[in-house]
Amino acid sequence: MCLGLLLEPAWGQSADRTDYRSVPNREARQWLEKAYLAYDREAYPEALRALDQAVMVQHDLVDAYVLRAQTREHLNDLGGAITDYSIILHLSPAYSEALLGRALALYHQARYEEAIADLTTLLHVPPGETNAVLFSGSYAADGSFEATGLTTVQSGMQADYLNYIGLARMKLEQYDSARARFSEAIALQSSRPDYWVNRGLAHLALTDTARGVSDFAAAVALDADHAGALRNLSLLRYTSAGAAKAYARALEEGQSEETLLQRGMQHQADGDFQAALAAYDQALRLNPRSVDLHMQRAFTLEKLERSDEALRAYERALALQAKPEAYLNRGNIYFRQKDYTAALREYDRALNMDPLNPKAFYNRGLTRHYLRRNQEACEDLLRAKQLGMEVAAKPLEVWCNRP
Repeated sequence: MCLGLLLEPAWGQSADRTDYRSVPNREARQWLEKAYLAYDREAYPEALRALDQAVMVQHDLVDAYVLRAQTREHLNDLGGAITDYSIILHLSPAYSEALLGRALALYHQARYEEAIADLTTLLHVPPGETNAVLFSGSYAADGSFEATGLTTVQSGMQADYLNYIGLARMKLEQYDSARARFSEAIALQSSRPDYWVNRGLAHLALTDTARGVSDFAAAVALDADHAGALRNLSLLRYTSAGAAKAYARALEEGQSEETLLQRGMQHQADGDFQAALAAYDQALRLNPRSVDLHMQRAFTLEKLERSDEALRAYERALALQAKPEAYLNRGNIYFRQKDYTAALREYDRALNMDPLNPKAFYNRGLTRHYLRRNQEACEDLLRAKQLGMEVAAKPLEVWCNRP
């Protein structure tokens, strides 16, 4: 079985670079400027020559090593990129982007144990944004990769790192360990179909076909068009009807945390919220620290109009991991209770975490209107409309005299 891990080598973006004009050494600054201009034109050999000159002039110029690592990735010089990432980490040990870049370059060079070591270190890096961009996707039973989109990875996103460690373990044919890592990723973020597909492949490697089919079917339940899951089912000679039956049987009979989560989500989709709540409660007895379970349970309690319990459930989720949607949903509950001051507080928190959330702007605009803070309300509603929230047009017209 041949699995691979793909990344987009040029994970840095020019808009996020340190201003090269702040480099104190004039000659190094000039070479770095030339390198940036060449890199943006995709003239990578020219950029590399300029960067070589920049680091000769100033040996500790981290920005130059970062850009040179990215340039070398474009030129398929992964060994050189690994060297540059190692220099960056020597100069700036907390540079998590460099650690991630080195881990993925090591993976591509089939240096899986070293890649696992770097990814394991990343699991303990405090949350914080990075500009690394990876292909998200999963694998087929014949070893081919199906890319399903791009993922901007943050250093606090442990589920992604666990998934990548699992893929490296698969390469090393350490299937039990790989399956365990995929299970940990699913426990942290069960809504990602890629994780289910990858664990399904680990099940197959351990000759557990029934569980493999169940995981592929779970991925299809999350994304009906998921290419990797559908292809795996096809390779296993499962029709969509056969997969559906296998999945239904697993949902009915399974007692694992992830099966109970899927059962609850299916009950939600069917409108049976009492049954969904029972499934989530049972799953939380197995893993009381699952953020996804607490979030789903809180949402179910909302649907059952048990608002105070829902607020407490969201609070438990937030105690485990701050999520903007939890603050947004808490704000909605307070809004329905006409506690506009509390609602405003929650929407502020949601926007602090996700400053481009149109729903949060729209709901905060309504809340500020009812608090008689009309100018701020109109600003929020306008921002919501600019972000694609067309429903904001009506209150903008009525309250703010803006068409």
